[in-house]
Amino acid sequence: MFKAIVIFFLISSNIMYSNIDSLRKSLENKPDSVKFKEYNLYASSLVNSNPEVSLEILVSISELSKKIKEPEKLARYYFNLAFANDYLENLDSALKYYHLSLNILKDIKSKVGINHCLNNIGIIYKKKNNYIAALKAYREAYDFAKNNNNTPSMLSVINNIANIYLDLKDYEKMKETLDKGLEISIESNDTLSRGFIYSNIGNYYNLIGNYSKAKQFCDKGFTYLKLTDRLDLITSNRNLFARILISQNETSRALPFLKLAETYADSLKNDLLISNIYNTYGSYYTKSGDFKQSIDYNIKSLEISKNLNNTFILKNLYDNIADNYFALGDFENAYKYLDTLINLTDSLNKIAVVSEIAQASLSLEGDFNAERVVKYREEVKSTKEENALIKKYLNEITVYLYIIGLLALFLLGLTAMLVFKAKQLKRTNEALSLSEKNLMDLNATKDKFFSIIAHDLRGPMGGTKMILDQMNIYKDDFTDIEKQEIIKELAISSTEMLNLLENLLLWSTAQRNSLEINQSRFNANASVQSTIDLLITTANNKNITINNYVDKNLIIDNDVNLFDTLIRNTVNNSIKFTNSGGTIELSNESNNGQAVFIIKDNGVGIDEIDLDNLFRIDYKKPDIGTNGERGTGLGLIICKEFSQIMGGDISISSKSGEGTTVKISLPLTVHNN
Repeated sequence: MFKAIVIFFLISSNIMYSNIDSLRKSLENKPDSVKFKEYNLYASSLVNSNPEVSLEILVSISELSKKIKEPEKLARYYFNLAFANDYLENLDSALKYYHLSLNILKDIKSKVGINHCLNNIGIIYKKKNNYIAALKAYREAYDFAKNNNNTPSMLSVINNIANIYLDLKDYEKMKETLDKGLEISIESNDTLSRGFIYSNIGNYYNLIGNYSKAKQFCDKGFTYLKLTDRLDLITSNRNLFARILISQNETSRALPFLKLAETYADSLKNDLLISNIYNTYGSYYTKSGDFKQSIDYNIKSLEISKNLNNTFILKNLYDNIADNYFALGDFENAYKYLDTLINLTDSLNKIAVVSEIAQASLSLEGDFNAERVVKYREEVKSTKEENALIKKYLNEITVYLYIIGLLALFLLGLTAMLVFKAKQLKRTNEALSLSEKNLMDLNATKDKFFSIIAHDLRGPMGGTKMILDQMNIYKDDFTDIEKQEIIKELAISSTEMLNLLENLLLWSTAQRNSLEINQSRFNANASVQSTIDLLITTANNKNITINNYVDKNLIIDNDVNLFDTLIRNTVNNSIKFTNSGGTIELSNESNNGQAVFIIKDNGVGIDEIDLDNLFRIDYKKPDIGTNGERGTGLGLIICKEFSQIMGGDISISSKSGEGTTVKISLPLTVHNN
């Protein structure tokens, strides 16, 4: 396992100790600060050879650390604790201490150490398959290295980011990242990084099946790496070259390179390298037709990989072993390994979700944008009160979603009632032609209900639940600003779902002929403005201007709630189908004793065919807005029914590309039907 070499953390000392006892004896009468320093140094010198003892020593001076007032020493202590836990695969403890060290170093504005902490934090998050957190740590490490002109650290981080893309199988992004690193390594004349990056580019071409270029870049990498003392990277390069030859069916040429890599890995006692080489041996023997030997090497690699906790390598090995058993006709063992593979794949479901989110994050944030990273870090600093408020909002949204779920169950029951009514109508033979028409209308209504519940309501609720599950699982990985953005999106989604539920409930009431008009006198301009205020956030998100020109003295005798529903649905439709920068105007005029409310937009307009079918329940044209907003088509149908119940009507005029005008006519006094 590769870990950062933390030169800056090695505290200089002139004392050499043969063992822990000689150390204790020499420090008996020394001040606490000296004891702390020397124990820390001795523990760090043991990490590679005896990490368990190193960790024991560091834990033993935890009480002593509380007396130390020098932040640099405390930062080094926490880093050493993290490094030892990291070495022993105690990942959660390692993360805890890396963050403690990082926070101290940031507080004192240290110029060294921060990059090492961030890089190692990224490595741990990657091993935990939390790509979002890993990517953030890597990018912050890159930004810090760039601001401090630390080219080797920049190149190290670039390789780590490329490995993220490799795990996500986004090979083109992997190549773009490596090309950036190659450019920097050439400018800085960094031999080691150039060799390493050339090797990784060779791996990219191997993955996409361009073996000629794969060998070319792998050999370039070897040319530079052999000028360094990094035997581990030279070993990886020769193993990669062997894999490329095997992929190209040049198995006889591959064997010498593979044996050389094995010799190097054995001398280094590097488990990760040995596991990778055994895996390559497995591929070699599979290509050679010796399936039993292939199984033996894959099982050896498997045992080492289990200790390394690399899920993706394990998945590949189980798959290879099963394939080899199938080739041997040993179906019992083949199915045994396949069964393990299936269970392992099940455990990757969460990883797949995180990978998808990471993909989106990578696309949105772009690569190596140092200014954006700095700005991001500044924005996420929030107060305790803001954090408490966010937690409160999250709890409220969770409760709100449960309420929406209960309402959805109610709607399902209502749908069942409508289906039963349809069957009952079918059994009656009164006025056959009228019965047939009623039945068709009712079936269309039923289909509309099923469509809305199954897609327009269930989809957003499922997406919202997934986001909340992710926040619950990785609650410590989301920054405050991210939580605020998620809350904002959840609030918008919840509002949309609530509006849909309100429309459904009102419509279902109208379908049962139990909708009553609650007549009252109200100011039309004030009512229109209150509805605009509810929708202004959605309009602002699309940079749409809404102007209210309704007469401020116009008084209406009618049902104010139904009136608000009419205005809300029509204005919401205008927002949905108006491009960014558009305008929506609301005004009124009088016509034969009726108040006519006009909602006019300069949006995309409506085709003639669609215009003729807007108020038909059985018309199923997809309803997609200019920003991809989805709708049900139910809003206008409700407006038609409600305006008629209120004693008026609705009409729409429009041309494709020229905007839409909706006119709602209502009597100045209610007409009871």
